[in-house]
Amino acid sequence: MSTVPQPSPRSERRSESDRDLLARCHLSEATPQTIAFIDTGLQDYWKLSDSLVPTTETVILHAHQDGVEQITSLLMPNSYIDSVHIFAPGAPGGLKLGNTFLSLKTLERYREDLESWFALTQLCDRSPSLAIYGCDVAAGEAGSSFIRKLHELTGASIAASFSPVGHPALGANWNLERQMGQERPPWVLDSERLATYHATL
Repeated sequence: MSTVPQPSPRSERRSESDRDLLARCHLSEATPQTIAFIDTGLQDYWKLSDSLVPTTETVILHAHQDGVEQITSLLMPNSYIDSVHIFAPGAPGGLKLGNTFLSLKTLERYREDLESWFALTQLCDRSPSLAIYGCDVAAGEAGSSFIRKLHELTGASIAASFSPVGHPALGANWNLERQMGQERPPWVLDSERLATYHATL
């Protein structure tokens, strides 16, 4: 007498997990999520928070804690994020996040964190984006190498600036001139409110 092979408990669990993932992916397609992180090291950082469009979730990074770890802890339970925007003090090839400086020298230390930021978003065949608002982050060879490596680790399209970021009267702008990847981050700033931010990043 022939018998019909029965699926193993492991394969059943995997099938349920796959179905759950597909359901969550379908739900996320209907509700794209954008989140902004603002470092308290910026002058008048609360004005930047007030300048974000209402559909953007805003998180303030604490100055005395590791900013990369703060971002990771928030993104891990909310992994279906389409776009992340970071506002932080910048320099060619890096930016200050909380009490740490993310740069070419420290990227490898945060490899596991960075690789987790958009992991589930990409499993849903989504194309995430990461916008970095900080002065000169993409400037020069150091800046180009930094955003290229960040693109490789996160899997996200990266947009950053090779010039000062901030109020035009101070010789700055809000353009992110350099991009790595195909996906352009959405505009999350209210231009009228942004005009009241008289500082640079």
